[in-house]
Amino acid sequence: SPDLTRNDRATLAASGSNTGENYVANDYCTISAFAESPCAPGVLWAGSDDGLVHVSRDNGASWNNVTPPELPAWATTHVEPSPHTAGGCYLSATLHQLDDFTPRMFKTDDYGATWQAITHGIPSDQFVRVVRADPERAGLLYAGTEAGVWVSLDDGAYWQPLREDLPAVAIYDLAVKDNDLIAATHGRSMWILDDVTPLRQYHTIDPTAPAHLFLPPPVLRLTRQVYGLDSLVALYSPYAAPNPPAGVVVSYWLQQAPTDAILLELIDRDGTVVSSATSVVAAHVAAPIGPLDYELRGGTATLTGNVVNTEEPGIRWGPITLGAAQHVVPTTRRGLNRCTLPIVYPGARRVPGALGGGITQPLALPGSYTVRLTIGELKWTAPVEIVRDPQTNASQADLEAQFGLMVKIRDKVSVIHDAVNQIRHLRRQIVERTATTEARNVAAPITAAATTLLDSLATIEAMLIQPQLHERSGELAGTELAPGLNNKLEKLGYAVARSDHAPTRQSLELFADLSDRTDRQLARLRDVLANDLAAFNQLFADGGIAAIVL
Repeated sequence: SPDLTRNDRATLAASGSNTGENYVANDYCTISAFAESPCAPGVLWAGSDDGLVHVSRDNGASWNNVTPPELPAWATTHVEPSPHTAGGCYLSATLHQLDDFTPRMFKTDDYGATWQAITHGIPSDQFVRVVRADPERAGLLYAGTEAGVWVSLDDGAYWQPLREDLPAVAIYDLAVKDNDLIAATHGRSMWILDDVTPLRQYHTIDPTAPAHLFLPPPVLRLTRQVYGLDSLVALYSPYAAPNPPAGVVVSYWLQQAPTDAILLELIDRDGTVVSSATSVVAAHVAAPIGPLDYELRGGTATLTGNVVNTEEPGIRWGPITLGAAQHVVPTTRRGLNRCTLPIVYPGARRVPGALGGGITQPLALPGSYTVRLTIGELKWTAPVEIVRDPQTNASQADLEAQFGLMVKIRDKVSVIHDAVNQIRHLRRQIVERTATTEARNVAAPITAAATTLLDSLATIEAMLIQPQLHERSGELAGTELAPGLNNKLEKLGYAVARSDHAPTRQSLELFADLSDRTDRQLARLRDVLANDLAAFNQLFADGGIAAIVL
């Protein structure tokens, strides 16, 4: 190409002293930006650091100077060819080296024949270093200024801040990767905004509807992240940034804060609810592994304040705020909201106060699912895909076998815990009723029968669960205690679920053994209830005392 700069000879002489002790690099008349149109091969755009813009429509054989008339000389330019129109391009320019902090951005759709300024909404003292066009949504733009990131939903007609926990820092570059926006800042730092799906689909909202459910992005099925099995170094390192939420990121828009509760559900092909969240009660997910107290973490975020101002061009809405990953609790703010639904099925039913360990929550299989939003009597649905981890070698059949065993483990642990809860419910009644009989001087035969019955129940309970292992005992208190059948099954679940593979022969054999031992204890419990408890209740009936109820 010819020289695409001003080629000012006065600035091209050797700079610095004769001994080369000048520590500052002085560059003049250089190409500061160069890019090819992603939708029109051979259309090339070049910007210089002295305020010129050129375009070639024949793969560089010829060039046209298409510098906007409003662009000052010596401005450093950045070009962003439109990913949606062949003749489209976005331009940002800065003249801050000359103490001019005016934001400058332009767009063209006719190969630079005409340009339109697009800085409405950006403060007059925040010069723009970079502008990027979203590769999927035409008209969705991102800008990096000296103080943060800005977004436009209407091709630059109006800009609004996209900041929240991003500090007021100079943005040197932006990139869109899949569904994420990546920002490079002054000081060699990098920030990632996870999931820009709500911004891409904002135009699909019907402003007259009470709510709108966006199409969720595909979910990558990362087993270790879902179960919180990352290394301790990664979990607690101050240099490690948090991963994206390990679940289905659900974005929804509310015309007004509803008076009814919001219910979000992830549903499989069979109509079974995988996970759910309600705005009434904060969802609590039991610790999936132990004894360390890891928790499944979802994600919440809010994009708030849709306000259309008819007196000014463009869509105006409030500041976009994105919260850190937390428990799943749907927000009910007017405007845009989002939260994360876990991709694990419910775990085993629990024994109140007992310290759990291992994993009993089956991980959803790769495939098609449905997200459902319910507000009162109104419902909205959207499809979502759970995608296989590209790093796994496990087949679909392997994962289905793993899922099947995890369901069996969960259900068996639930049966154990139901039995323990029943035993403890009976124990409380027996102790209370026995004390009542002592006060009535009819205690002798009843007390003896109660002691025998309580001993039988305690023996069965000690086989099913370790009674001394509870929340107050702490994480490591159970290391010297004999585990119950529930603990052994939970630990087996940890071994089966921790990576993508079919269950081993040893795992299947161990489950069969633990399941058989559990069934024997449950049979003993049924015998005690059918015989010992019945005899005990007969003593109560003979004494005119109300019977123990299951």
